Amino acid sequence: MAFKSVDGSWSGLYAEYIITKAFYSMDTLEKGVVAIDSGIKKIYTIDRIDLTDPLSPSQATPTNQPGSGWTIDSRTMTPGNFQTYQIANPRDLETTVWSKFLADPILEEILPTGGPDINGKMIMTLLSRAGESIEKMFWQGSLAYQGHYVYGDANYQLQYFNGYLQRMVNDPLVNLSTISPVVLTNTNVFAVLDDLLIQATSIYQALVSDKFSHRDMKFLCSTKTWMLYKQQLANTSFKGGPLDESGTPTWKGWRVEPLAGMPDNTIIFSRASTDPNIGNFHVAMNSEKDWNLRIGQVDGNNFDERWAMLAKWKMDVNYGWSDEIFLYTTLTAASFLPPVQNPQ
Repeated sequence: MAFKSVDGSWSGLYAEYIITKAFYSMDTLEKGVVAIDSGIKKIYTIDRIDLTDPLSPSQATPTNQPGSGWTIDSRTMTPGNFQTYQIANPRDLETTVWSKFLADPILEEILPTGGPDINGKMIMTLLSRAGESIEKMFWQGSLAYQGHYVYGDANYQLQYFNGYLQRMVNDPLVNLSTISPVVLTNTNVFAVLDDLLIQATSIYQALVSDKFSHRDMKFLCSTKTWMLYKQQLANTSFKGGPLDESGTPTWKGWRVEPLAGMPDNTIIFSRASTDPNIGNFHVAMNSEKDWNLRIGQVDGNNFDERWAMLAKWKMDVNYGWSDEIFLYTTLTAASFLPPVQNPQ
């Protein structure tokens, strides 16, 4: 399709800028809470290794203890295919302020070389909106949505791979909060943060006692949950870091990181790092360079005035260790299934 709507009311001079919408784009990647594994064409394996009960009495002739030994296994990520494709007809701009640029031979400048440029704004908007959908799919995606939603439904954008939370609520080894899940408010958010921290301390002490724990372990939540935390922090006598300073606050030393793709009423406490040897959350993609748009005339027809913008992705997400995740959420396995289809 071409432009859905165009303002044709322009008359006379104009300020040399155009205001675009606010985007949150790829929050999870920009804040460094996941490790990116790029160049994945088909399947990527997260290799895992562990050893339990390593000690035994000293012997002149050592013997291997029954049941002791290395455990080597893996988890996989199989990137799903999806794309963004848009068509623009320059003639739609003839009655707008951008008509002055149509005097050029064709709209083939990918980025503006100076002054305002409709192409640069269009590309920025396209990539940013695609980034928003991918960001949300990191946490809330579900393959079960495929074939059950039509274009325009919110879940239509989330059907290309299973997100972290879809995997967690179906994983019996993930450590769930001992607090019964309810809607989070500023009056109960502290209790949930404490509960997840206490569980990590009692179940997996190394995650909390490690000298890099305050660097690698993070509380991950939605922006609304983060604001509830900030609100309650302002109401308490102990306020942690100075409230008049910008930046991400901490809870008892561990960062509370808001992510735009996270759902409300959900908090995760785990190792979140860009280092694949440390971070528990992984993103597999076919190439870090796949953000480059391909732009050309529709169907390669030099006589077609319309221009097409196309970008393709292959992505999937997964985590390494279930028992290193501490989760509070009102979501269940049913939250990631399509609605029951009514019989015809």
